[in-house]
Amino acid sequence: MPLLIFVLVLAFGFLFAVNSIAKEYQFENTSELIQKLSMTLGNDATSGIIFQKVKMWGLVALACLALVMALSLTILFVLFSHRIAGPVLRISRTFEDALHGDLTQRIRLREKDELKETAEHLNQMLDALQGRIKRIDQMSRYMQETLEKMLEQAAPERKEELLKLNDLARGVREAISDFKLQ
Repeated sequence: MPLLIFVLVLAFGFLFAVNSIAKEYQFENTSELIQKLSMTLGNDATSGIIFQKVKMWGLVALACLALVMALSLTILFVLFSHRIAGPVLRISRTFEDALHGDLTQRIRLREKDELKETAEHLNQMLDALQGRIKRIDQMSRYMQETLEKMLEQAAPERKEELLKLNDLARGVREAISDFKLQ
């Protein structure tokens, strides 16, 4: 699209410049001006002045074209970079949260952002991880409750072993408490 705009501006700018010069020197059309230039270039004063004006307008058109192209590329760069940089930043923040134990955060992207499929896969991974840790938490709660009941009813020689298992279950629950799951 920027290239198309570039070519159109260049073409119309050049046509405008040549038509303006043709009218100024009272040529019937642009082709008559070009024919006059090609036949008498440098042979008389009028063609030299006309050539200088064509040259000047050509440079002005080229400068305008360069400006339009630079602006177009800048706008495209900004739009494209926001579609990439924004998602990368959101993904990075979500991973930072997960690194610190918060498994409730999900990556939310705008409709036209890039990396949408990657974000969806990462969200699915976080869902699966959160589900597994919840399951481990439920099992560790059940294990600790069962061990506490067994400790109440256990013979004194088995209590030491059950206390070790109970401490282990408590350690698992403490490790799980480092995660934010809801």
